[in-house]
This record gives sequence, C-alpha cells and structure tokens, in this order.
Amino acid sequence: MQSQPLKHLAGRNLQAMPIKPLSVKTRCNFRDEVTGTRGRLDLLVKEDDVQRFTAEVNIPKRGICRFDMKDFGQVKSAHPVTLASKNGNACAVRVWEQGTRYTVAFNECAVKCEGNAFEYLWPILIDGKTGRCV
Repeated sequence: MQSQPLKHLAGRNLQAMPIKPLSVKTRCNFRDEVTGTRGRLDLLVKEDDVQRFTAEVNIPKRGICRFDMKDFGQVKSAHPVTLASKNGNACAVRVWEQGTRYTVAFNECAVKCEGNAFEYLWPILIDGKTGRCV
C-alpha cells in the first residue's frame, strides 16, 4: 500500500536542493499594515559566517524585542546558521534560505523582549533579490 504523497511523486525526477554556503546582506525596515508591528534588521552573513546582526521589532501594545550580535555567539555554520545566547538562556536565532527568500527566526527568546511581545514575534523574511524585508 502506497501513501498518498508517494503516489503523487511517483515517476517524477525530483532532486534535493543543493546545500550551499549562506550569504545574505540587508539593512531593512518593515511595517505590517494590519497589526502595526514595525521593525528593523541589520544582517550580514558571508559564506555561513555571521558578521553583523541587530534586530528590533516593536509590537504595539505588547512591547519591543531587541537582538544584538554582541549578546550571541555562532554555534552552527551549516543550514540553518544558528546564533545562541551567551547569557546561558535558551535564546537562539536561526537564519536559512528557502527558495528566493531568507528567514530569520527567534526561538525561546522571551528574555530579549518586553512584556509579552515574544508571544507575538514572527520570523523576519528577506527577499533574496532585493534585500528588503517582506
């Protein structure tokens, strides 16, 4: 018996996405028209090496989350590139490429946020062609 996804993939010549070193550069500002959330991101990754990283996200009526490279150390250079908090808490920032976009995601980083802002913090997406936050 064959599962439904395998049935639909049968006969297709699908190849895994090649793993290549991550390189992304952006200094962008963003604003969500619906929620009013706004922020900025300054990120430079060259060949899987994070050289610059700061982010600030202001979530109305919830608080602000602030992230700075000086508070993190790079613990993983492969997909996804990972920064971990130097302060011994579980906060981690991960960066990966997905198609033509890059994602910057925050895990267990409530200590970097005021109030309950972390509960409303979404990943930041970067357009790989323009370098703009989307």
